[in-house]
Amino acid sequence: MPTRDAGTPVTHDATVDAGSPDVEAGDSGPPVSMICGDALRDPSLEECDDGQMSDAFVCTADCRVKDAWLVAEEGAERRFGHSPHVLAGSSQASGAVYVIAGTPPSVWLAPANQHGVPRGAPIEVSQGRSPTPDPNPALAALPDGSLVVGYTDASGISPDIVLRRLAKDLTLSDAQVAHIASGGPQSDVDLLWTGDALVVAYTDTADVSVRRFDTTLSPLAAEELLAATSSLESSVTLTAFAGDYAAAWRAGDAGMETVRARAGDTSWEVSPPFSPAPTGERPALAQIDDERLLLFFIEGGGVPRLRVALLSMLSPGVVTSVPMEIDDPTYASDTALSQQNVRATAAGDSVFVVWEQQGPLDDARGSEVLLQELAWDSQKDGLVILREHSMTVSDGDQRLPALSTLRSDAESLLLGFQQESGLDSRPSVDLRWSLRPMPWVDLP
Repeated sequence: MPTRDAGTPVTHDATVDAGSPDVEAGDSGPPVSMICGDALRDPSLEECDDGQMSDAFVCTADCRVKDAWLVAEEGAERRFGHSPHVLAGSSQASGAVYVIAGTPPSVWLAPANQHGVPRGAPIEVSQGRSPTPDPNPALAALPDGSLVVGYTDASGISPDIVLRRLAKDLTLSDAQVAHIASGGPQSDVDLLWTGDALVVAYTDTADVSVRRFDTTLSPLAAEELLAATSSLESSVTLTAFAGDYAAAWRAGDAGMETVRARAGDTSWEVSPPFSPAPTGERPALAQIDDERLLLFFIEGGGVPRLRVALLSMLSPGVVTSVPMEIDDPTYASDTALSQQNVRATAAGDSVFVVWEQQGPLDDARGSEVLLQELAWDSQKDGLVILREHSMTVSDGDQRLPALSTLRSDAESLLLGFQQESGLDSRPSVDLRWSLRPMPWVDLP
């Protein structure tokens, strides 16, 4: 594949496309990349282009994707929570939410532009309030360039889900409780912008509830139960699906558990039940097309392991699952190595899934983060692994992977993980992230 040096103009065999700087006014068409560093990505020659001509961020001066510290300055230990969406992005903004331990802990938002370039210092969104010991913050990016944070807060009589909105001009709204009913604990929020509403889902005592808001955080309706059964339901995950959303959650009963999912009036349940997953685990969902989703989840027991199921709008009800396949021979046959903290998203024409993988006993990495790019083969009626990629940057542990899709005309993957090794003289726990424009390109 041809490489492209920073600052090197592109040579075109034909006339310059409409929309480039040399096209006369009145012509139409998208702008065309002329040089590495013009903030217009050429997917045949550039992995990324943030317009910065610098190695300081998530795109290098020669337009290659790299991992970077989420916060440039060293400081206290920063940790992701267990929300499926701690990263989010739109055509105007991106960002990440994290937690700094304390009594109480504090919740922070690191805002960035659509290329992952920081927009000022991180902002403490929990200032003046009392997050719970495990606030598990979530993040959503709205089309007006604002970012919305939700987390579990203990400032009231019982834990509540609190929302705050960071506007495009970096002004922060007052905190507001996301739900009307506050008779019992609400926790473990997830957030998703569907295209016309912000969906807020959370554990509501022993059930799972959801509520919709507009871009100003004005509620569009009262909260509603996604599930109201005799099972203990919790740990909800949202994903964009068919112009709206789909949700999946854990449901426990008689010492066993299953995963249930719903899209509109259609619902599914994984069978048979299995040993409960470790505390904090959430299922993951990703859309294949407007009729099908992939459901990923961790099966508990002696060694937690990753499984996957196909959900079809044409086949509601009980579904079965299979173990997740791995190409890497280090892990493909060793089922004694645990897998945890799965996340998934759809981007471009593919589904991406990432998880925390326990390393072999003789490996310096106690755990690393593995990512797969998947496609559905309709002829074989099964999954095809298009890419398998380790996000490991050093020895030590990589935990709590984060994965989201930056929604715009040119989609990008937002990837992150918790680095636990004191790399680069950092605290023993800190956060790294990257932004990978689609289609995925690896330059030689």
